[in-house]
Amino acid sequence: MTVAVQHRMPTLLDAYTPISEALEATGLRVTGDFANLHPPCVYIAPPEMAFRFHKGDYTATYRITIMVPFTDRLRAIAQLSELLTQVCEALHWAPVTATPVDIITGDQSTALPAMELTWSARIGRTNAP
Repeated sequence: MTVAVQHRMPTLLDAYTPISEALEATGLRVTGDFANLHPPCVYIAPPEMAFRFHKGDYTATYRITIMVPFTDRLRAIAQLSELLTQVCEALHWAPVTATPVDIITGDQSTALPAMELTWSARIGRTNAP
């Protein structure tokens, strides 16, 4: 996945918005705000940015987390499996790693099973019309 921005330096939103829109288009609950985590959902963190050639272009390293509301691991794995496929299809199989993680609820009472997906993409400027 490459994002090309015309006639200006790319911004953080140029990297974030296409991912958010692609996932929302599938009907998934998507958030970038920990206060709005209501599983099943996808949390999108702002990507890490590695700037290139001092011209504003950068490589964005994404970390998104898919989480489910079940503490029963077998049920959680079943739903995570379905969501993982749905997310990867929406992102054209861009994620290259999927790591199991636990998300602690806001009241610190429960650890919810989740998968953290990571991948990198070039975010660059084009002068094409």
